[in-house]
Amino acid sequence: MTDTLHRIRRLLVAGLYLFVVAVAAGVLLRDPTSDLVAVPVAAAALVAAHALRADTLDGLGYAVGGFLAAAVVVLALAAASAAGVGVPSPSDAVAMPLVAAVLLAAYALALRDGGRFAGG
Repeated sequence: MTDTLHRIRRLLVAGLYLFVVAVAAGVLLRDPTSDLVAVPVAAAALVAAHALRADTLDGLGYAVGGFLAAAVVVLALAAASAAGVGVPSPSDAVAMPLVAAVLLAAYALALRDGGRFAGG
């Protein structure tokens, strides 16, 4: 029974992380119905699948945190561009692969370091 509850909890956590990535990717896009939303969501799905198999949900959490940090940077650049500060606005075609790459790199770093970079 405990093993089943542990599996359900892990699936719910991974699903929550995927939901966060999907919502954040939709917010980043000028057109949230664009096909480009699939780039970070697919990357997150691959990372979540690996994290579930390898039982490295902490690394998935760190990766989603890195993804959200990259999303904030992209939003800040877009806001600065809209305010006329002279900063070029990142296009959707550049922003989506960039945040997906940050997600993958943060997960790889979490696996390589065993979570030590985050105080673990």
